[in-house]
Amino acid sequence: MPDYKNLKLYLQKICTNSITKSELTELIKISRVLVHAHLTYIRSSLSHLYQQQGLSAEDVAWDCLGNVFIKDQDFQYPLFLRFKQSLNAPLETLPDEEVLSAYKRLLTTIADKQLARLFGQNDSEGAKIHRNIRDCVKQTTLFTLQKDGRGLFIKPASHDSLEHLKIFPPEQLTTEFLSRLDHRRTTKNLLEELHTILVGQAEYRRTVLLVDVTQLFKKVFHGQEEFSEDNTQLQFSHISDIDIQMMCSQVRTALKEKIVFTYLTHGKINRSDAQAMFSAFEDMIDDWLSDSGLSQSLYYYVNRYLPMPESVYNASYRTKMEYLLKFVREEFHSHLMDDV
Repeated sequence: MPDYKNLKLYLQKICTNSITKSELTELIKISRVLVHAHLTYIRSSLSHLYQQQGLSAEDVAWDCLGNVFIKDQDFQYPLFLRFKQSLNAPLETLPDEEVLSAYKRLLTTIADKQLARLFGQNDSEGAKIHRNIRDCVKQTTLFTLQKDGRGLFIKPASHDSLEHLKIFPPEQLTTEFLSRLDHRRTTKNLLEELHTILVGQAEYRRTVLLVDVTQLFKKVFHGQEEFSEDNTQLQFSHISDIDIQMMCSQVRTALKEKIVFTYLTHGKINRSDAQAMFSAFEDMIDDWLSDSGLSQSLYYYVNRYLPMPESVYNASYRTKMEYLLKFVREEFHSHLMDDV
């Protein structure tokens, strides 16, 4: 087990960029243990999200630390500087226990975002339903969203949540829920039915994890038009510039790999085509991030780098560009998911 007594010192030194190599190694060890413990003991129910990709909790922990210890163009550690600024008192004056608690919250938040991103990647349909439920809950008075060690969950807004009771057995909840359905298949209607079931009984808890509600609704919505495509506007206003930069870098890397391994290596396009398509999406992403938003067609963007008649674009490039657009949107959505 790592020694936490020097954690505050390490954090002070990394914020001033005076940390030694051995001290940085120790800080990374402490961070890895905290993230791994969170994944293994607190969020163990979501282990399938990374196991489906052949990853272990150790792998995910190291992925998270890659985002934590990233340097900016000035060779500073921006996340640690933001962490220091977020504290309710100067880092130097805080007790060691408070520093450890605050740092643990930072790391577990990053780990939860990584799990949410894996959820979006593994189950794009489920991720769309997940977003729709969250948006609908915020617009109704039936439920509220809350978070504890289990993750994000919904609870009836005006009723005792009965947290002292055991959880509602998933199989029993599914059976009762599906038996009540009629032709009304909107998210709002389904939430109303779920609310009726939960508040109409006093044998089990009235809280349900949002990921479980998502899977329940997915049984109803699977393959339906409402979730066949997600054309909602991407929202970046709630995240910082540094987070946006990190997210865009990761999405661009994923896009480049997708273009290479899906099209270039199979001889479906040449190198100039690949570069033109990638550059077109770089411009499109820049427009998404600007106030102007996305207002131009895919043909408009790719034609900047690969001039061609629209008929040629429709015949040879349109399907590929639309596929890549869907991929890019899903990548952004998976990064923008706050929690599961």
